[in-house]
Amino acid sequence: DHRAMLLAIFVTLFSWGMWALLDFYFYYETNDISTVFRDLRAREVYSRIAISGGILIAGMLISRVSNRLRMAEERGRHLMTILQSMRDVNQHIIRSLDLGDLASGVCSKLVERRGYERAWMILSARPDEVPIFTESGLPEVARKVRAAAQSGWLPPCGKEALASGSPIIVTPESHQECRGCPLAAICREGGSTMTAPLRGPNCVPGCVAVSPAGLAFEEGQELALLGEVAGDIAHAANSIAAESERR
Repeated sequence: DHRAMLLAIFVTLFSWGMWALLDFYFYYETNDISTVFRDLRAREVYSRIAISGGILIAGMLISRVSNRLRMAEERGRHLMTILQSMRDVNQHIIRSLDLGDLASGVCSKLVERRGYERAWMILSARPDEVPIFTESGLPEVARKVRAAAQSGWLPPCGKEALASGSPIIVTPESHQECRGCPLAAICREGGSTMTAPLRGPNCVPGCVAVSPAGLAFEEGQELALLGEVAGDIAHAANSIAAESERR
């Protein structure tokens, strides 16, 4: 963006300098520089101002267009990274044999390609079992959150996701209910947190959440992808829990 504006300013100054050199050249033989300004007509001054203004306006337009193109390119690159992460997650889901491996692998795959900065999941096979908490990118508070999760605690975003019935809950950085949550200071350092509920007949309701790296692109495509993957995770967890119960 700034290069386009700097180029416009440079072209404007360069054109004014060239006009001044030409004027000095034409009036050089008179040895009277004052005639340059005395004989300069108003129409010529206005035309120079108009051309200079046009160059600056063109620079502003180019700057805006380049900014939109850059944002579109970053958005496309981000969505492509998310697609690759979701593919890795689905491949891991197929190979998972227990809930612990499922949860830890999903979190690591979501963060592995740097599409998401942090990911965590809370899940349990049965109500009488200790919930599983896995994370990737949350080493500072992992022990504290794991101890709380094992006692049945859910973060506010997880409770909201399970209670609302919505496939995805986007929690902004200034969400009031996150005060006092040990995850609040870390999950949203770069933007919002997206939380998807995990439901099923054979497992205790849980949730999976991700925090994008840097600016979040909270678009329908990304939210739909995360919702589909959450459904796949819940289906795999239910299948694992059913198989464990059958055995």
